[in-house]
Order: sequence, then C-alpha cells, then structure tokens
Amino acid sequence: MISFAKTLVVIYLSTEISISSPPLHHRPSPANLHRTPLMAEKGGEIVLDSMLKKQKRSEEWALAKKQEVASVKEKKAANKKLIYSRAKDYAKEYTAQVLLYSLMFFMD
Repeated sequence: MISFAKTLVVIYLSTEISISSPPLHHRPSPANLHRTPLMAEKGGEIVLDSMLKKQKRSEEWALAKKQEVASVKEKKAANKKLIYSRAKDYAKEYTAQVLLYSLMFFMD
C-alpha cells in the first residue's frame, strides 16, 4: 500500500504544470516581435506582429467606412436636389396649365 501511494505522489509531482511561464508553443517567436518607434520612446515595449496587422486592418476598415459614409451623404444630397427641382418644375407646369385653362375658360 505504501509503494502505491509513493507511485501516486511521484506521478502527481511529475505532471505538475508550471504556471509561471507559458509553454514554448505559446511564446511568440522573435520574428513576430517588433518595436514601434512610439513605444521605443516609452521604454521599448514589444508588440506582436499580429497586433500590428490587426491595428492596420482596423485603420483600413475605418477609412473605407468613412469614404462610404461620405459617398452616401453626397448621393443623398444630390437626390434631394433632384427631388426639389422636379417638384419645382411640376409646380411651374401646374401653374402654367391652370393659367392656360383659366384663360381659355374666360375667353369662351
């Protein structure tokens, strides 16, 4: 019975996981680490390559969204001008027709 308990203790101690440092496959490789100029001034913090790519991608998406919003705004403004000009032309035609019909009515 004692040898069985010793065996369990040995197995438990050999399978214990160290929490202080992550496994090697979780550590970033030196090729994926960059020092940015801004962070170099603050103390040279290291930034992962994936974080830089994500930041660049989000900046590109923000720029694309901003351009899309600007183009939609321009299209809406042009559409409003078109609607206003059509309504104005319709009002002119209507008043001209009313004037013409009223002149024809009074002439008879």
